[in-house]
Amino acid sequence: MCAWVRRRAIMPHPGPAGLRVDIHDIDPALLACAARGGIIVTTICGTARDGSPACATVPTLRRELVER
Repeated sequence: MCAWVRRRAIMPHPGPAGLRVDIHDIDPALLACAARGGIIVTTICGTARDGSPACATVPTLRRELVER
């Protein structure tokens, strides 16, 4: 399963493509904390190697839990 992020949410750019963030590798302990009311914030790079907006599955740079 991947979470879909619309390209326009990252940067204004025409077109229907979007980037995907894989959620299979989220630590179960982080999920458990989020289930009790926290929010998982995932940092990604939304820029492709050629400088254009990413429109594929992108790697996660960092994940953290914040309070609601």
